[in-house]
Amino acid sequence: FESYNHTLPIEEIEALYDTSLMRIDREVADFRENRYLKASAAFFMAKSYVQGYGENYRILIKATEFSPMKQYETLEKMVEADHHFQLAADLAQESMKDAAYSEGMRLYSEANGQLCVLRGIGYTLANGLSVLSSSNKSRRLDETNIKAMVLEASASAYPPRAYFGNPRKALRLLEEIPLTAESDPEDLFNIYLAWGLSLAKRDEIDAGVKMIEKSLEIYPGNKFAKGLITLIQNGEYPER
Repeated sequence: FESYNHTLPIEEIEALYDTSLMRIDREVADFRENRYLKASAAFFMAKSYVQGYGENYRILIKATEFSPMKQYETLEKMVEADHHFQLAADLAQESMKDAAYSEGMRLYSEANGQLCVLRGIGYTLANGLSVLSSSNKSRRLDETNIKAMVLEASASAYPPRAYFGNPRKALRLLEEIPLTAESDPEDLFNIYLAWGLSLAKRDEIDAGVKMIEKSLEIYPGNKFAKGLITLIQNGEYPER
């Protein structure tokens, strides 16, 4: 929750992360589940490092246009974000040592996608197609995996057109995701963000902002969503 809501100091989230790792080792003996849970914890820790910098949201959000990593050099903890996304990818891959499965493949793909954002053009050119193929494989392994559906849509919503961004495709994919009153808040949040950004990229600014505002009903403290609204309203983003 705190990796999205941004109400706790980063030091407290780090303590929660460390406690989670100890609990996983104590309570989860199954190798695949152990590695998957650790990968998930590392991924959310990384997101806390990245999205917790509300005062620097312009740099953070512009990263979705694959800006050079050097922009992050003045941001404390950004190296930690890179480390934890890499750790998440490695642990997710370890969890699939016996056989690939949808959630492991989805988490591997998503962590690698975040590394593309952080590490810039060179890493993206070398790994971008792998991110797309692992995302697609996650869907093939389980057509009902909502998180995999959200990831597939986000892969079209966030990048610029030069890097396979396609807001029309993203909107189509988002509309196909089945939602219920019991849907995971994390999934809803990511759906609303991707939907709002896709609308904004199609110059439907008011509708896009309203959709992103729905994400803040789920995580009111999220600095990334707040910053995204500010940039869209100021005409600074998105680049198409």
